[in-house]
Amino acid sequence: MTAAHEFSLLQSQLQEVLVTVQEIKAQLDQASKPLYTVEEVAHLVGRSAYTVRTWIREGRINATRIEGSGPKGRLLIPHSELGKLIKTGLGAQIPPS
Repeated sequence: MTAAHEFSLLQSQLQEVLVTVQEIKAQLDQASKPLYTVEEVAHLVGRSAYTVRTWIREGRINATRIEGSGPKGRLLIPHSELGKLIKTGLGAQIPPS
């Protein structure tokens, strides 16, 4: 096998990997939501809902309370707040947007 042929094979394999990575990224982009519940954020970052509520109460992340389930309504957390968790090291397992 010549070097040119090996290079061509490698280039073809790299192109396949690139296509696969782009497909995965597109799927993740579609799965991204603009707002998350406390429970969803807790699951994403590997913490308890109680901890996420504590972070909200302490002002570490922002949330919006809307009318809905529960006597006080429901807290929704913007996707951008997940980035704050990454920067502060609070979120251990947050996936990219």
